[in-house]
Amino acid sequence: MFTVFDARSYGKNILQTSQILTAQENFSASLDSDVLLSSLLGKERSWLLAHPDADVSAIQSSFKNLIEKRCSGTPVAYLTGKKDFFQSSFYVTPAVLIPKPDTELLVEQTLEAIRERSNSSPLSLLEPCTGSGCVVISVLKELEKIGITNITTSAFDISNEALAVAKKNAENLLSPKMRDLLSFFRFNLQESFSRLGTAYDIIFSNPPYVPTEMARLLLQDGRKEPFIALDGGAEGLDFIQALANNSYVVLKRNGMLLSEVGEYHANQAADILIKAGFSSVTIHKDFNLQDRLVTGIKV
Repeated sequence: MFTVFDARSYGKNILQTSQILTAQENFSASLDSDVLLSSLLGKERSWLLAHPDADVSAIQSSFKNLIEKRCSGTPVAYLTGKKDFFQSSFYVTPAVLIPKPDTELLVEQTLEAIRERSNSSPLSLLEPCTGSGCVVISVLKELEKIGITNITTSAFDISNEALAVAKKNAENLLSPKMRDLLSFFRFNLQESFSRLGTAYDIIFSNPPYVPTEMARLLLQDGRKEPFIALDGGAEGLDFIQALANNSYVVLKRNGMLLSEVGEYHANQAADILIKAGFSSVTIHKDFNLQDRLVTGIKV
């Protein structure tokens, strides 16, 4: 018999032998083991703690397979197919970046920008580089709660695989009313936004902004996130430059651009927005007090 206690002990002990994992900050072998076991059983972690003697022999092989994959560095989110972000559980695959807590700042600031302009309706919103759709979907869910629905929203990505993930998340997490306000399409951030044929009130994005060599180093830990979604060019600023220039052309007067950035080049990103023509350019810090977001207004 293979019990819950056996499974939890096995998972924790094996994961602790992984040099890839133990080198990572905030790694917890017991937590990862429990999350993988809970996912397979369809139970909460509290159930595991309350039922140590329950027989889980039926999933023994599958569980050991997941533990093996986790030891190689595969993130828990890719193994379970889900990641919590801004009060929702998002479907994720290796085609998209795993949603990070730092990115919740982009959601919060976008919502604030929308509230400030809610009398200028209808508002037109655009999210380049949508990935899993976690940002735009979180924004729309919150807007429905506060009764702001006189909007049109578009989101694009260069990856068809990422768009498939985003569409699935929209189907799973948005009400039919809010889904009708959102359209996804394939587009390249570095192409002229004037081709979209629309003027926007707010453009918000988490573009690739990791310097190329840093992105390569990050992926050496086996995290398996898509290189294309991380690589921002030599200094990590290529797509921020394209985003700023292209957004300025299609934003309406008093329109706002919000872009997530790296803490290592926030000042350079702010300079890019200023040179593109934006005013009131501001750097915002995340909950770790790291520079994480740059915003600017077209006057």
